[in-house]
Amino acid sequence: MQMMQRQNKNSIKSAAKVFCVGVMVLMASGVIFGNISHAGGKIFLEEWKLPKFYPRGFDGYGRIDMMFEDRIVISDSSKKLSSSVVYGTPSSSHASKSSFREGNTVAYLLDQNREIVSLWLIK
Repeated sequence: MQMMQRQNKNSIKSAAKVFCVGVMVLMASGVIFGNISHAGGKIFLEEWKLPKFYPRGFDGYGRIDMMFEDRIVISDSSKKLSSSVVYGTPSSSHASKSSFREGNTVAYLLDQNREIVSLWLIK
């Protein structure tokens, strides 16, 4: 009886390992999360139609929840804005902060301090 219980536990552990490996393979192939590229550690969604002057990859993206003088909340994650943050829109690589509104989809680049150094409007 104990031998069968050990075999069942081992079978369950093996099945769990196979499942986890399968999920990781699907995530890596983009099946679960769509057409996301991770070139050089940067994120780029294939369906984005971006101007040529936009970066070819980002450190993150999401929807603006709230904006403050020195911080921004993007998809429930608060990020500090660098004192030299640059704003970009499809019509300008040097836009102003006033071009951005709560609810906009944005992508961003971070510096070594994990502060946003550039914020890009995604239409």
